[in-house]
Amino acid sequence: MKAKLFDVNNLLWLALVLALAGSLKHLAAIFASIDGNTFMGWLQAVAVDTGLFALAYSIRVRKVARRSIKPLWFGVTLFTGISIYGNLAYGLLATGGNLPAWIVASRPYVLAGSLPILVLFLSELLSDDRQHANEKEEKKRQFAQFATKHTDKSTSDWLILRQLIWDRDGKRCVDCNADLSEAPYDCHHIIPEFQGGEGKPDNLVTLCRSCHKKRHKGDTFVTKGLDSLDKANEARITTEEQRKRQLATLHEENPLATITELATQLGVSRGTVRNYASELDIELATNGNGRG
Repeated sequence: MKAKLFDVNNLLWLALVLALAGSLKHLAAIFASIDGNTFMGWLQAVAVDTGLFALAYSIRVRKVARRSIKPLWFGVTLFTGISIYGNLAYGLLATGGNLPAWIVASRPYVLAGSLPILVLFLSELLSDDRQHANEKEEKKRQFAQFATKHTDKSTSDWLILRQLIWDRDGKRCVDCNADLSEAPYDCHHIIPEFQGGEGKPDNLVTLCRSCHKKRHKGDTFVTKGLDSLDKANEARITTEEQRKRQLATLHEENPLATITELATQLGVSRGTVRNYASELDIELATNGNGRG
């Protein structure tokens, strides 16, 4: 019980409640000082502080969801300013008995404009959240459709599936956790297509370009999604198998690559490349004189 009481999160919430309570009292007094209506003063104060809290909490939620928070910072800054204004006015009135002329002159405008702006800002925020929720549901629907069929890279549906996988993986590389929100990324087949791997969500992961190259060089191997693909007990595949997989990928990405070029990239002899290609039933390009 004592440990829970002194938990950092509990202490932070307690501090927040106390700070809001003090701010509410000060704002309510300043709002009520205009026309003497205490009830409306408290109502307006609650609206401003609740709106400020909602905006601050929305920033946290959007950060987790990797959504833009720039518009929210404008609202937080604006209503923090209004809260500071009200608390300053209360402090000056409580300690000096009178308000400075600049506060007396600006008070009706600041307090009158705060609520309409707050309503407009929060309404826009709620509308944006509803739109985001609808888009999320649409992505779920599309994801369910792709889960039951193979999607080939040559089709237009591949671009849609690729983005859905990117969203599912939090717009991050599953290997190094790099943020790919605004960076190039690849959609990688866990089990390669030439080994029967299908273009379905449970066989696809998001990788940054660097990690994608490592996967195909054999520096790392697939661990995510192996359970659902009956590969949970598979350890590291042999060097030969890795090179065969890399050869198939390189040929898929560049069918015109010659045997010499492929041998250089794989670090093996030309004869080894021919043997791998024969086993994989891959027809390799030549340089025009019948030689790779």
